[in-house]
Amino acid sequence: MYKLLILADDFTGALDTGVQFAKKGISTIVTTNDEWDFSRYIEDTQVLVIDLETRHLEPQEAYNKVYSIATKCIQYGIQHIYKKTDSGLRGNIGSELVALVDAFKESNLIFVPAFPKTQRTTVEGIHYIAKKRITKTEVGKDPFSPVKYDSVQKIIKEQSDVMTISVKVDEVDHYNYLEGNGNVYIIDSEREEDLQKISTTLKDLGTINLLAGCAGFAEYLPQLINLSSNYNQSFHLEQKMLFVSGSVNDITRRQIQYARDKGYNIIRLSPAEKLSSNLKSLTSLKLKIKDIKDIYTSSGRVIVDGGGDNEMIEATRELAREIAIDDKDIRETIKVNIGKAINYLYKEGIKGTYIVIGGDTLKSVIDNMGFDTLVPITEIESGITLSKILGGEDTLYIVSKSGGFGEIDALIRIGDYIKEHSEEIKVT
Repeated sequence: MYKLLILADDFTGALDTGVQFAKKGISTIVTTNDEWDFSRYIEDTQVLVIDLETRHLEPQEAYNKVYSIATKCIQYGIQHIYKKTDSGLRGNIGSELVALVDAFKESNLIFVPAFPKTQRTTVEGIHYIAKKRITKTEVGKDPFSPVKYDSVQKIIKEQSDVMTISVKVDEVDHYNYLEGNGNVYIIDSEREEDLQKISTTLKDLGTINLLAGCAGFAEYLPQLINLSSNYNQSFHLEQKMLFVSGSVNDITRRQIQYARDKGYNIIRLSPAEKLSSNLKSLTSLKLKIKDIKDIYTSSGRVIVDGGGDNEMIEATRELAREIAIDDKDIRETIKVNIGKAINYLYKEGIKGTYIVIGGDTLKSVIDNMGFDTLVPITEIESGITLSKILGGEDTLYIVSKSGGFGEIDALIRIGDYIKEHSEEIKVT
C-alpha cells in the first residue's frame, strides 16, 4: 500500500513535488486520474501523487474533490496526506485545506507554504517572492488566479472559517501540534535550514497525518515519515526537442524571446487556431504542422508557442469576443487546442524529448495523447522536472516547467541538459 498520498492542484506542481521523492530513489508515480482506484497498487510504489486540477475550480468544487479523495485514502489505510499548494498561493488554498481537516476530523494540519530555493518565503505570516509581497508580483497578479492577500491567514480565511495559527520559525518548537483538532498551523520559513528545523521538530513529536505546502517542504518528507530509497532508474534522452508553451506569464514570454535571440525557431499558433471549434479542418494548422516537422527534422529543436506577445494575446481576446467565447472559457479553449495540435505532431512521428511549459498545457497534452500517469525521474533544477510517461508503445520523456519559474535562459539550459544527458544515466 502507498505510504504517502500527495494531492496537487495542477500538473506541473504534481510533478515538481513527486520528483522530490524520485530523486532520492523513492518509487513515485504521478497521475491525472482523479478517480484513481486505490486497490490498483503498482509494485513497490511508496508515493502516489494525484493532480486534481482544482486551481481554477469554484471553491466548493475544489473542496468536494479533495474531501472525496481524502476519505478514500482513509478507507484504504493510507496514513499520510500532503496537500501540495502553489508556491505563489494561487488557487483554492482555504477550501482545500479545510477539506482535509474535515475528512480526518481529529487531526491538525501543518502548512509550510515557503520554497526558499525559488525565493518563495513566509515571514511573520506574510508570503513573498524575491522579497516582494506576493500581491505585488507577476505570480500574484495571475490573470486567471490572482492572489488578493499577502497574509497566509487571510488567504485561508477567505474560503473557510477553520482556526489558523501563525508560527514564527524560531518558535516552531513551542507548540504541541498533536493537541486539539481541526486547526491549521502556518509555519514561517526563509531558508532551507528553517525547513530542516521544522521537519526535525515535527518528527520528534510523532505521527502527523496532515501536511501541506509546496515542493519545497515536500523534499523533507522522506525523513519525516520514514520513506527509504528502493529503486534505481536509468534514462536515455532523445536529443531532438519539441518545446510547447501555453503560458502568457511574462517570465515565460521573456524566456521564449531569449531562446529566439539565441537561434531557436518559434512557431506561434494564431488566434484562429487557438480558438477554433474544428481545429483539424484548418488549412493554416496543417501548414504549420508541416513547418514544425521540417524544422524539428532539420535543426532538432522547435518551440510551439500558444501564448504569444501582447499583440497576439489582445488579438486572441478580440476574436473571442467576435465569436462569443466567454472570458472564462478562453483559457479552456486554448488549452484544449494546444493539446490537440501537439497530439497531431505526436501522431506524425515527433517523439523526441518534449518540454512543456505550464500545468494546464501539460495536462492537455497528456490527455490528448491518451496517457494519465507519469514517473518523475529527476529535477533538472528547482521547478523543472524530467519525467517518463507510463504506458504506450514508445518511451517518451517530458520536461515540465511552471510558467512563472526560471531565469531568462531557462529554456536554453534545458536544451543543454538534454544534449548532455542523451547517453544512459543512472539515477540513484
